[in-house]
Amino acid sequence: MRRALIAFALLALTTAASGASLLDGRRYEILVLDGKLYAHGYLLNYNDDGNGLSRPYYSAQHNHWGSRDIGGSVCHLGFDLYEPGPLVGHRVWVEMIDSFKWDSPPLLPPVGTDPVLEPLAVGEYILARFGGDTVSTETLGTLTLSEAVDAGGFVQANIRYDTPAQPTDYLLGVTYILRTDAPGVADSDPLHVIFATADAPTPVERLHYAALHLEASLGLYLCRADQNGDRVLDNGDISAFVGYFLDGNAIADINTDGVLDNGDIGAFVQAFLAGC
Repeated sequence: MRRALIAFALLALTTAASGASLLDGRRYEILVLDGKLYAHGYLLNYNDDGNGLSRPYYSAQHNHWGSRDIGGSVCHLGFDLYEPGPLVGHRVWVEMIDSFKWDSPPLLPPVGTDPVLEPLAVGEYILARFGGDTVSTETLGTLTLSEAVDAGGFVQANIRYDTPAQPTDYLLGVTYILRTDAPGVADSDPLHVIFATADAPTPVERLHYAALHLEASLGLYLCRADQNGDRVLDNGDISAFVGYFLDGNAIADINTDGVLDNGDIGAFVQAFLAGC
């Protein structure tokens, strides 16, 4: 609720001041936890897409390409900073450090599927644009999200992505490090933005579930028992775990053995009782 209220106020101010378009859906929230930057995937004004409104892991989030009239594909995925804390007055940026491709992934990857990631092929590239700056998977580089973070943080730092292709049977992705010059705040772990196609009639054909599986595989789990991603252990996590387990979602593979069974139930109970 607190995040929703802060988001509403900041969005109103942002829109009034700049007339910027507001992008709902899959986004990253920037957090400072124990003196370190994290990027936590969540869904803004959107229905649960299969991996939770608030991801139970950090550093992995996907979105879907849309076609451009001039050819190629475009996608947006943004960052929000609701509670800036030690970042106030300091620069925050992302540095693109790598890119990857998952060619011909299973449409419905079973638990235990190990994504085979490879470099982008010759002629494949992704451009990322924000605030007048552009980086690409060929040159890499940095995009500044804020030169000096305001006491109210920021929202809708929406990076635009372009690619010359219209991917239909593979996932693309870029990897960033989230950085700041705020003293005493460490860089994030590598965080990933994954791109799936939008030009198909069903979620399965849009590689939606393959993208969710890749998210869960690349994601950083700080507390496996926090299954609803709210950083509090309660009945909501029990319900979320049961749902993922019954759905055959890899998020419920608590003991990471590639199989959903009683071992995961026991591991979840143990982790829940131990706390985070």
